[in-house]
Amino acid sequence: MFNKQKKELAHRQISQLTVVALSILLENPALAEHDPGIRGGLNNTAGYLQQRGIKIPHPPVISPNPKTGATINPNELASFFEGIQRAGQLVD
Repeated sequence: MFNKQKKELAHRQISQLTVVALSILLENPALAEHDPGIRGGLNNTAGYLQQRGIKIPHPPVISPNPKTGATINPNELASFFEGIQRAGQLVD
């Protein structure tokens, strides 16, 4: 009798684990995020600004460094603006 109960318990645990494993495997793709990619036109804020003839502002250069107190030097500033220019060329 004890052996039969032990087998039933083991069978129940295996079936419960199977249900949990299947629910985890099937649920992950349903919860995955979807990246719509780059949006152009009026959905894109920058595109809307360009359409209205408003120049898109450059991102600010944060200075001084909050941790070290170091300021940005002219070479770093030139590199920063060069990066902005190159990124703009990729979009056009």
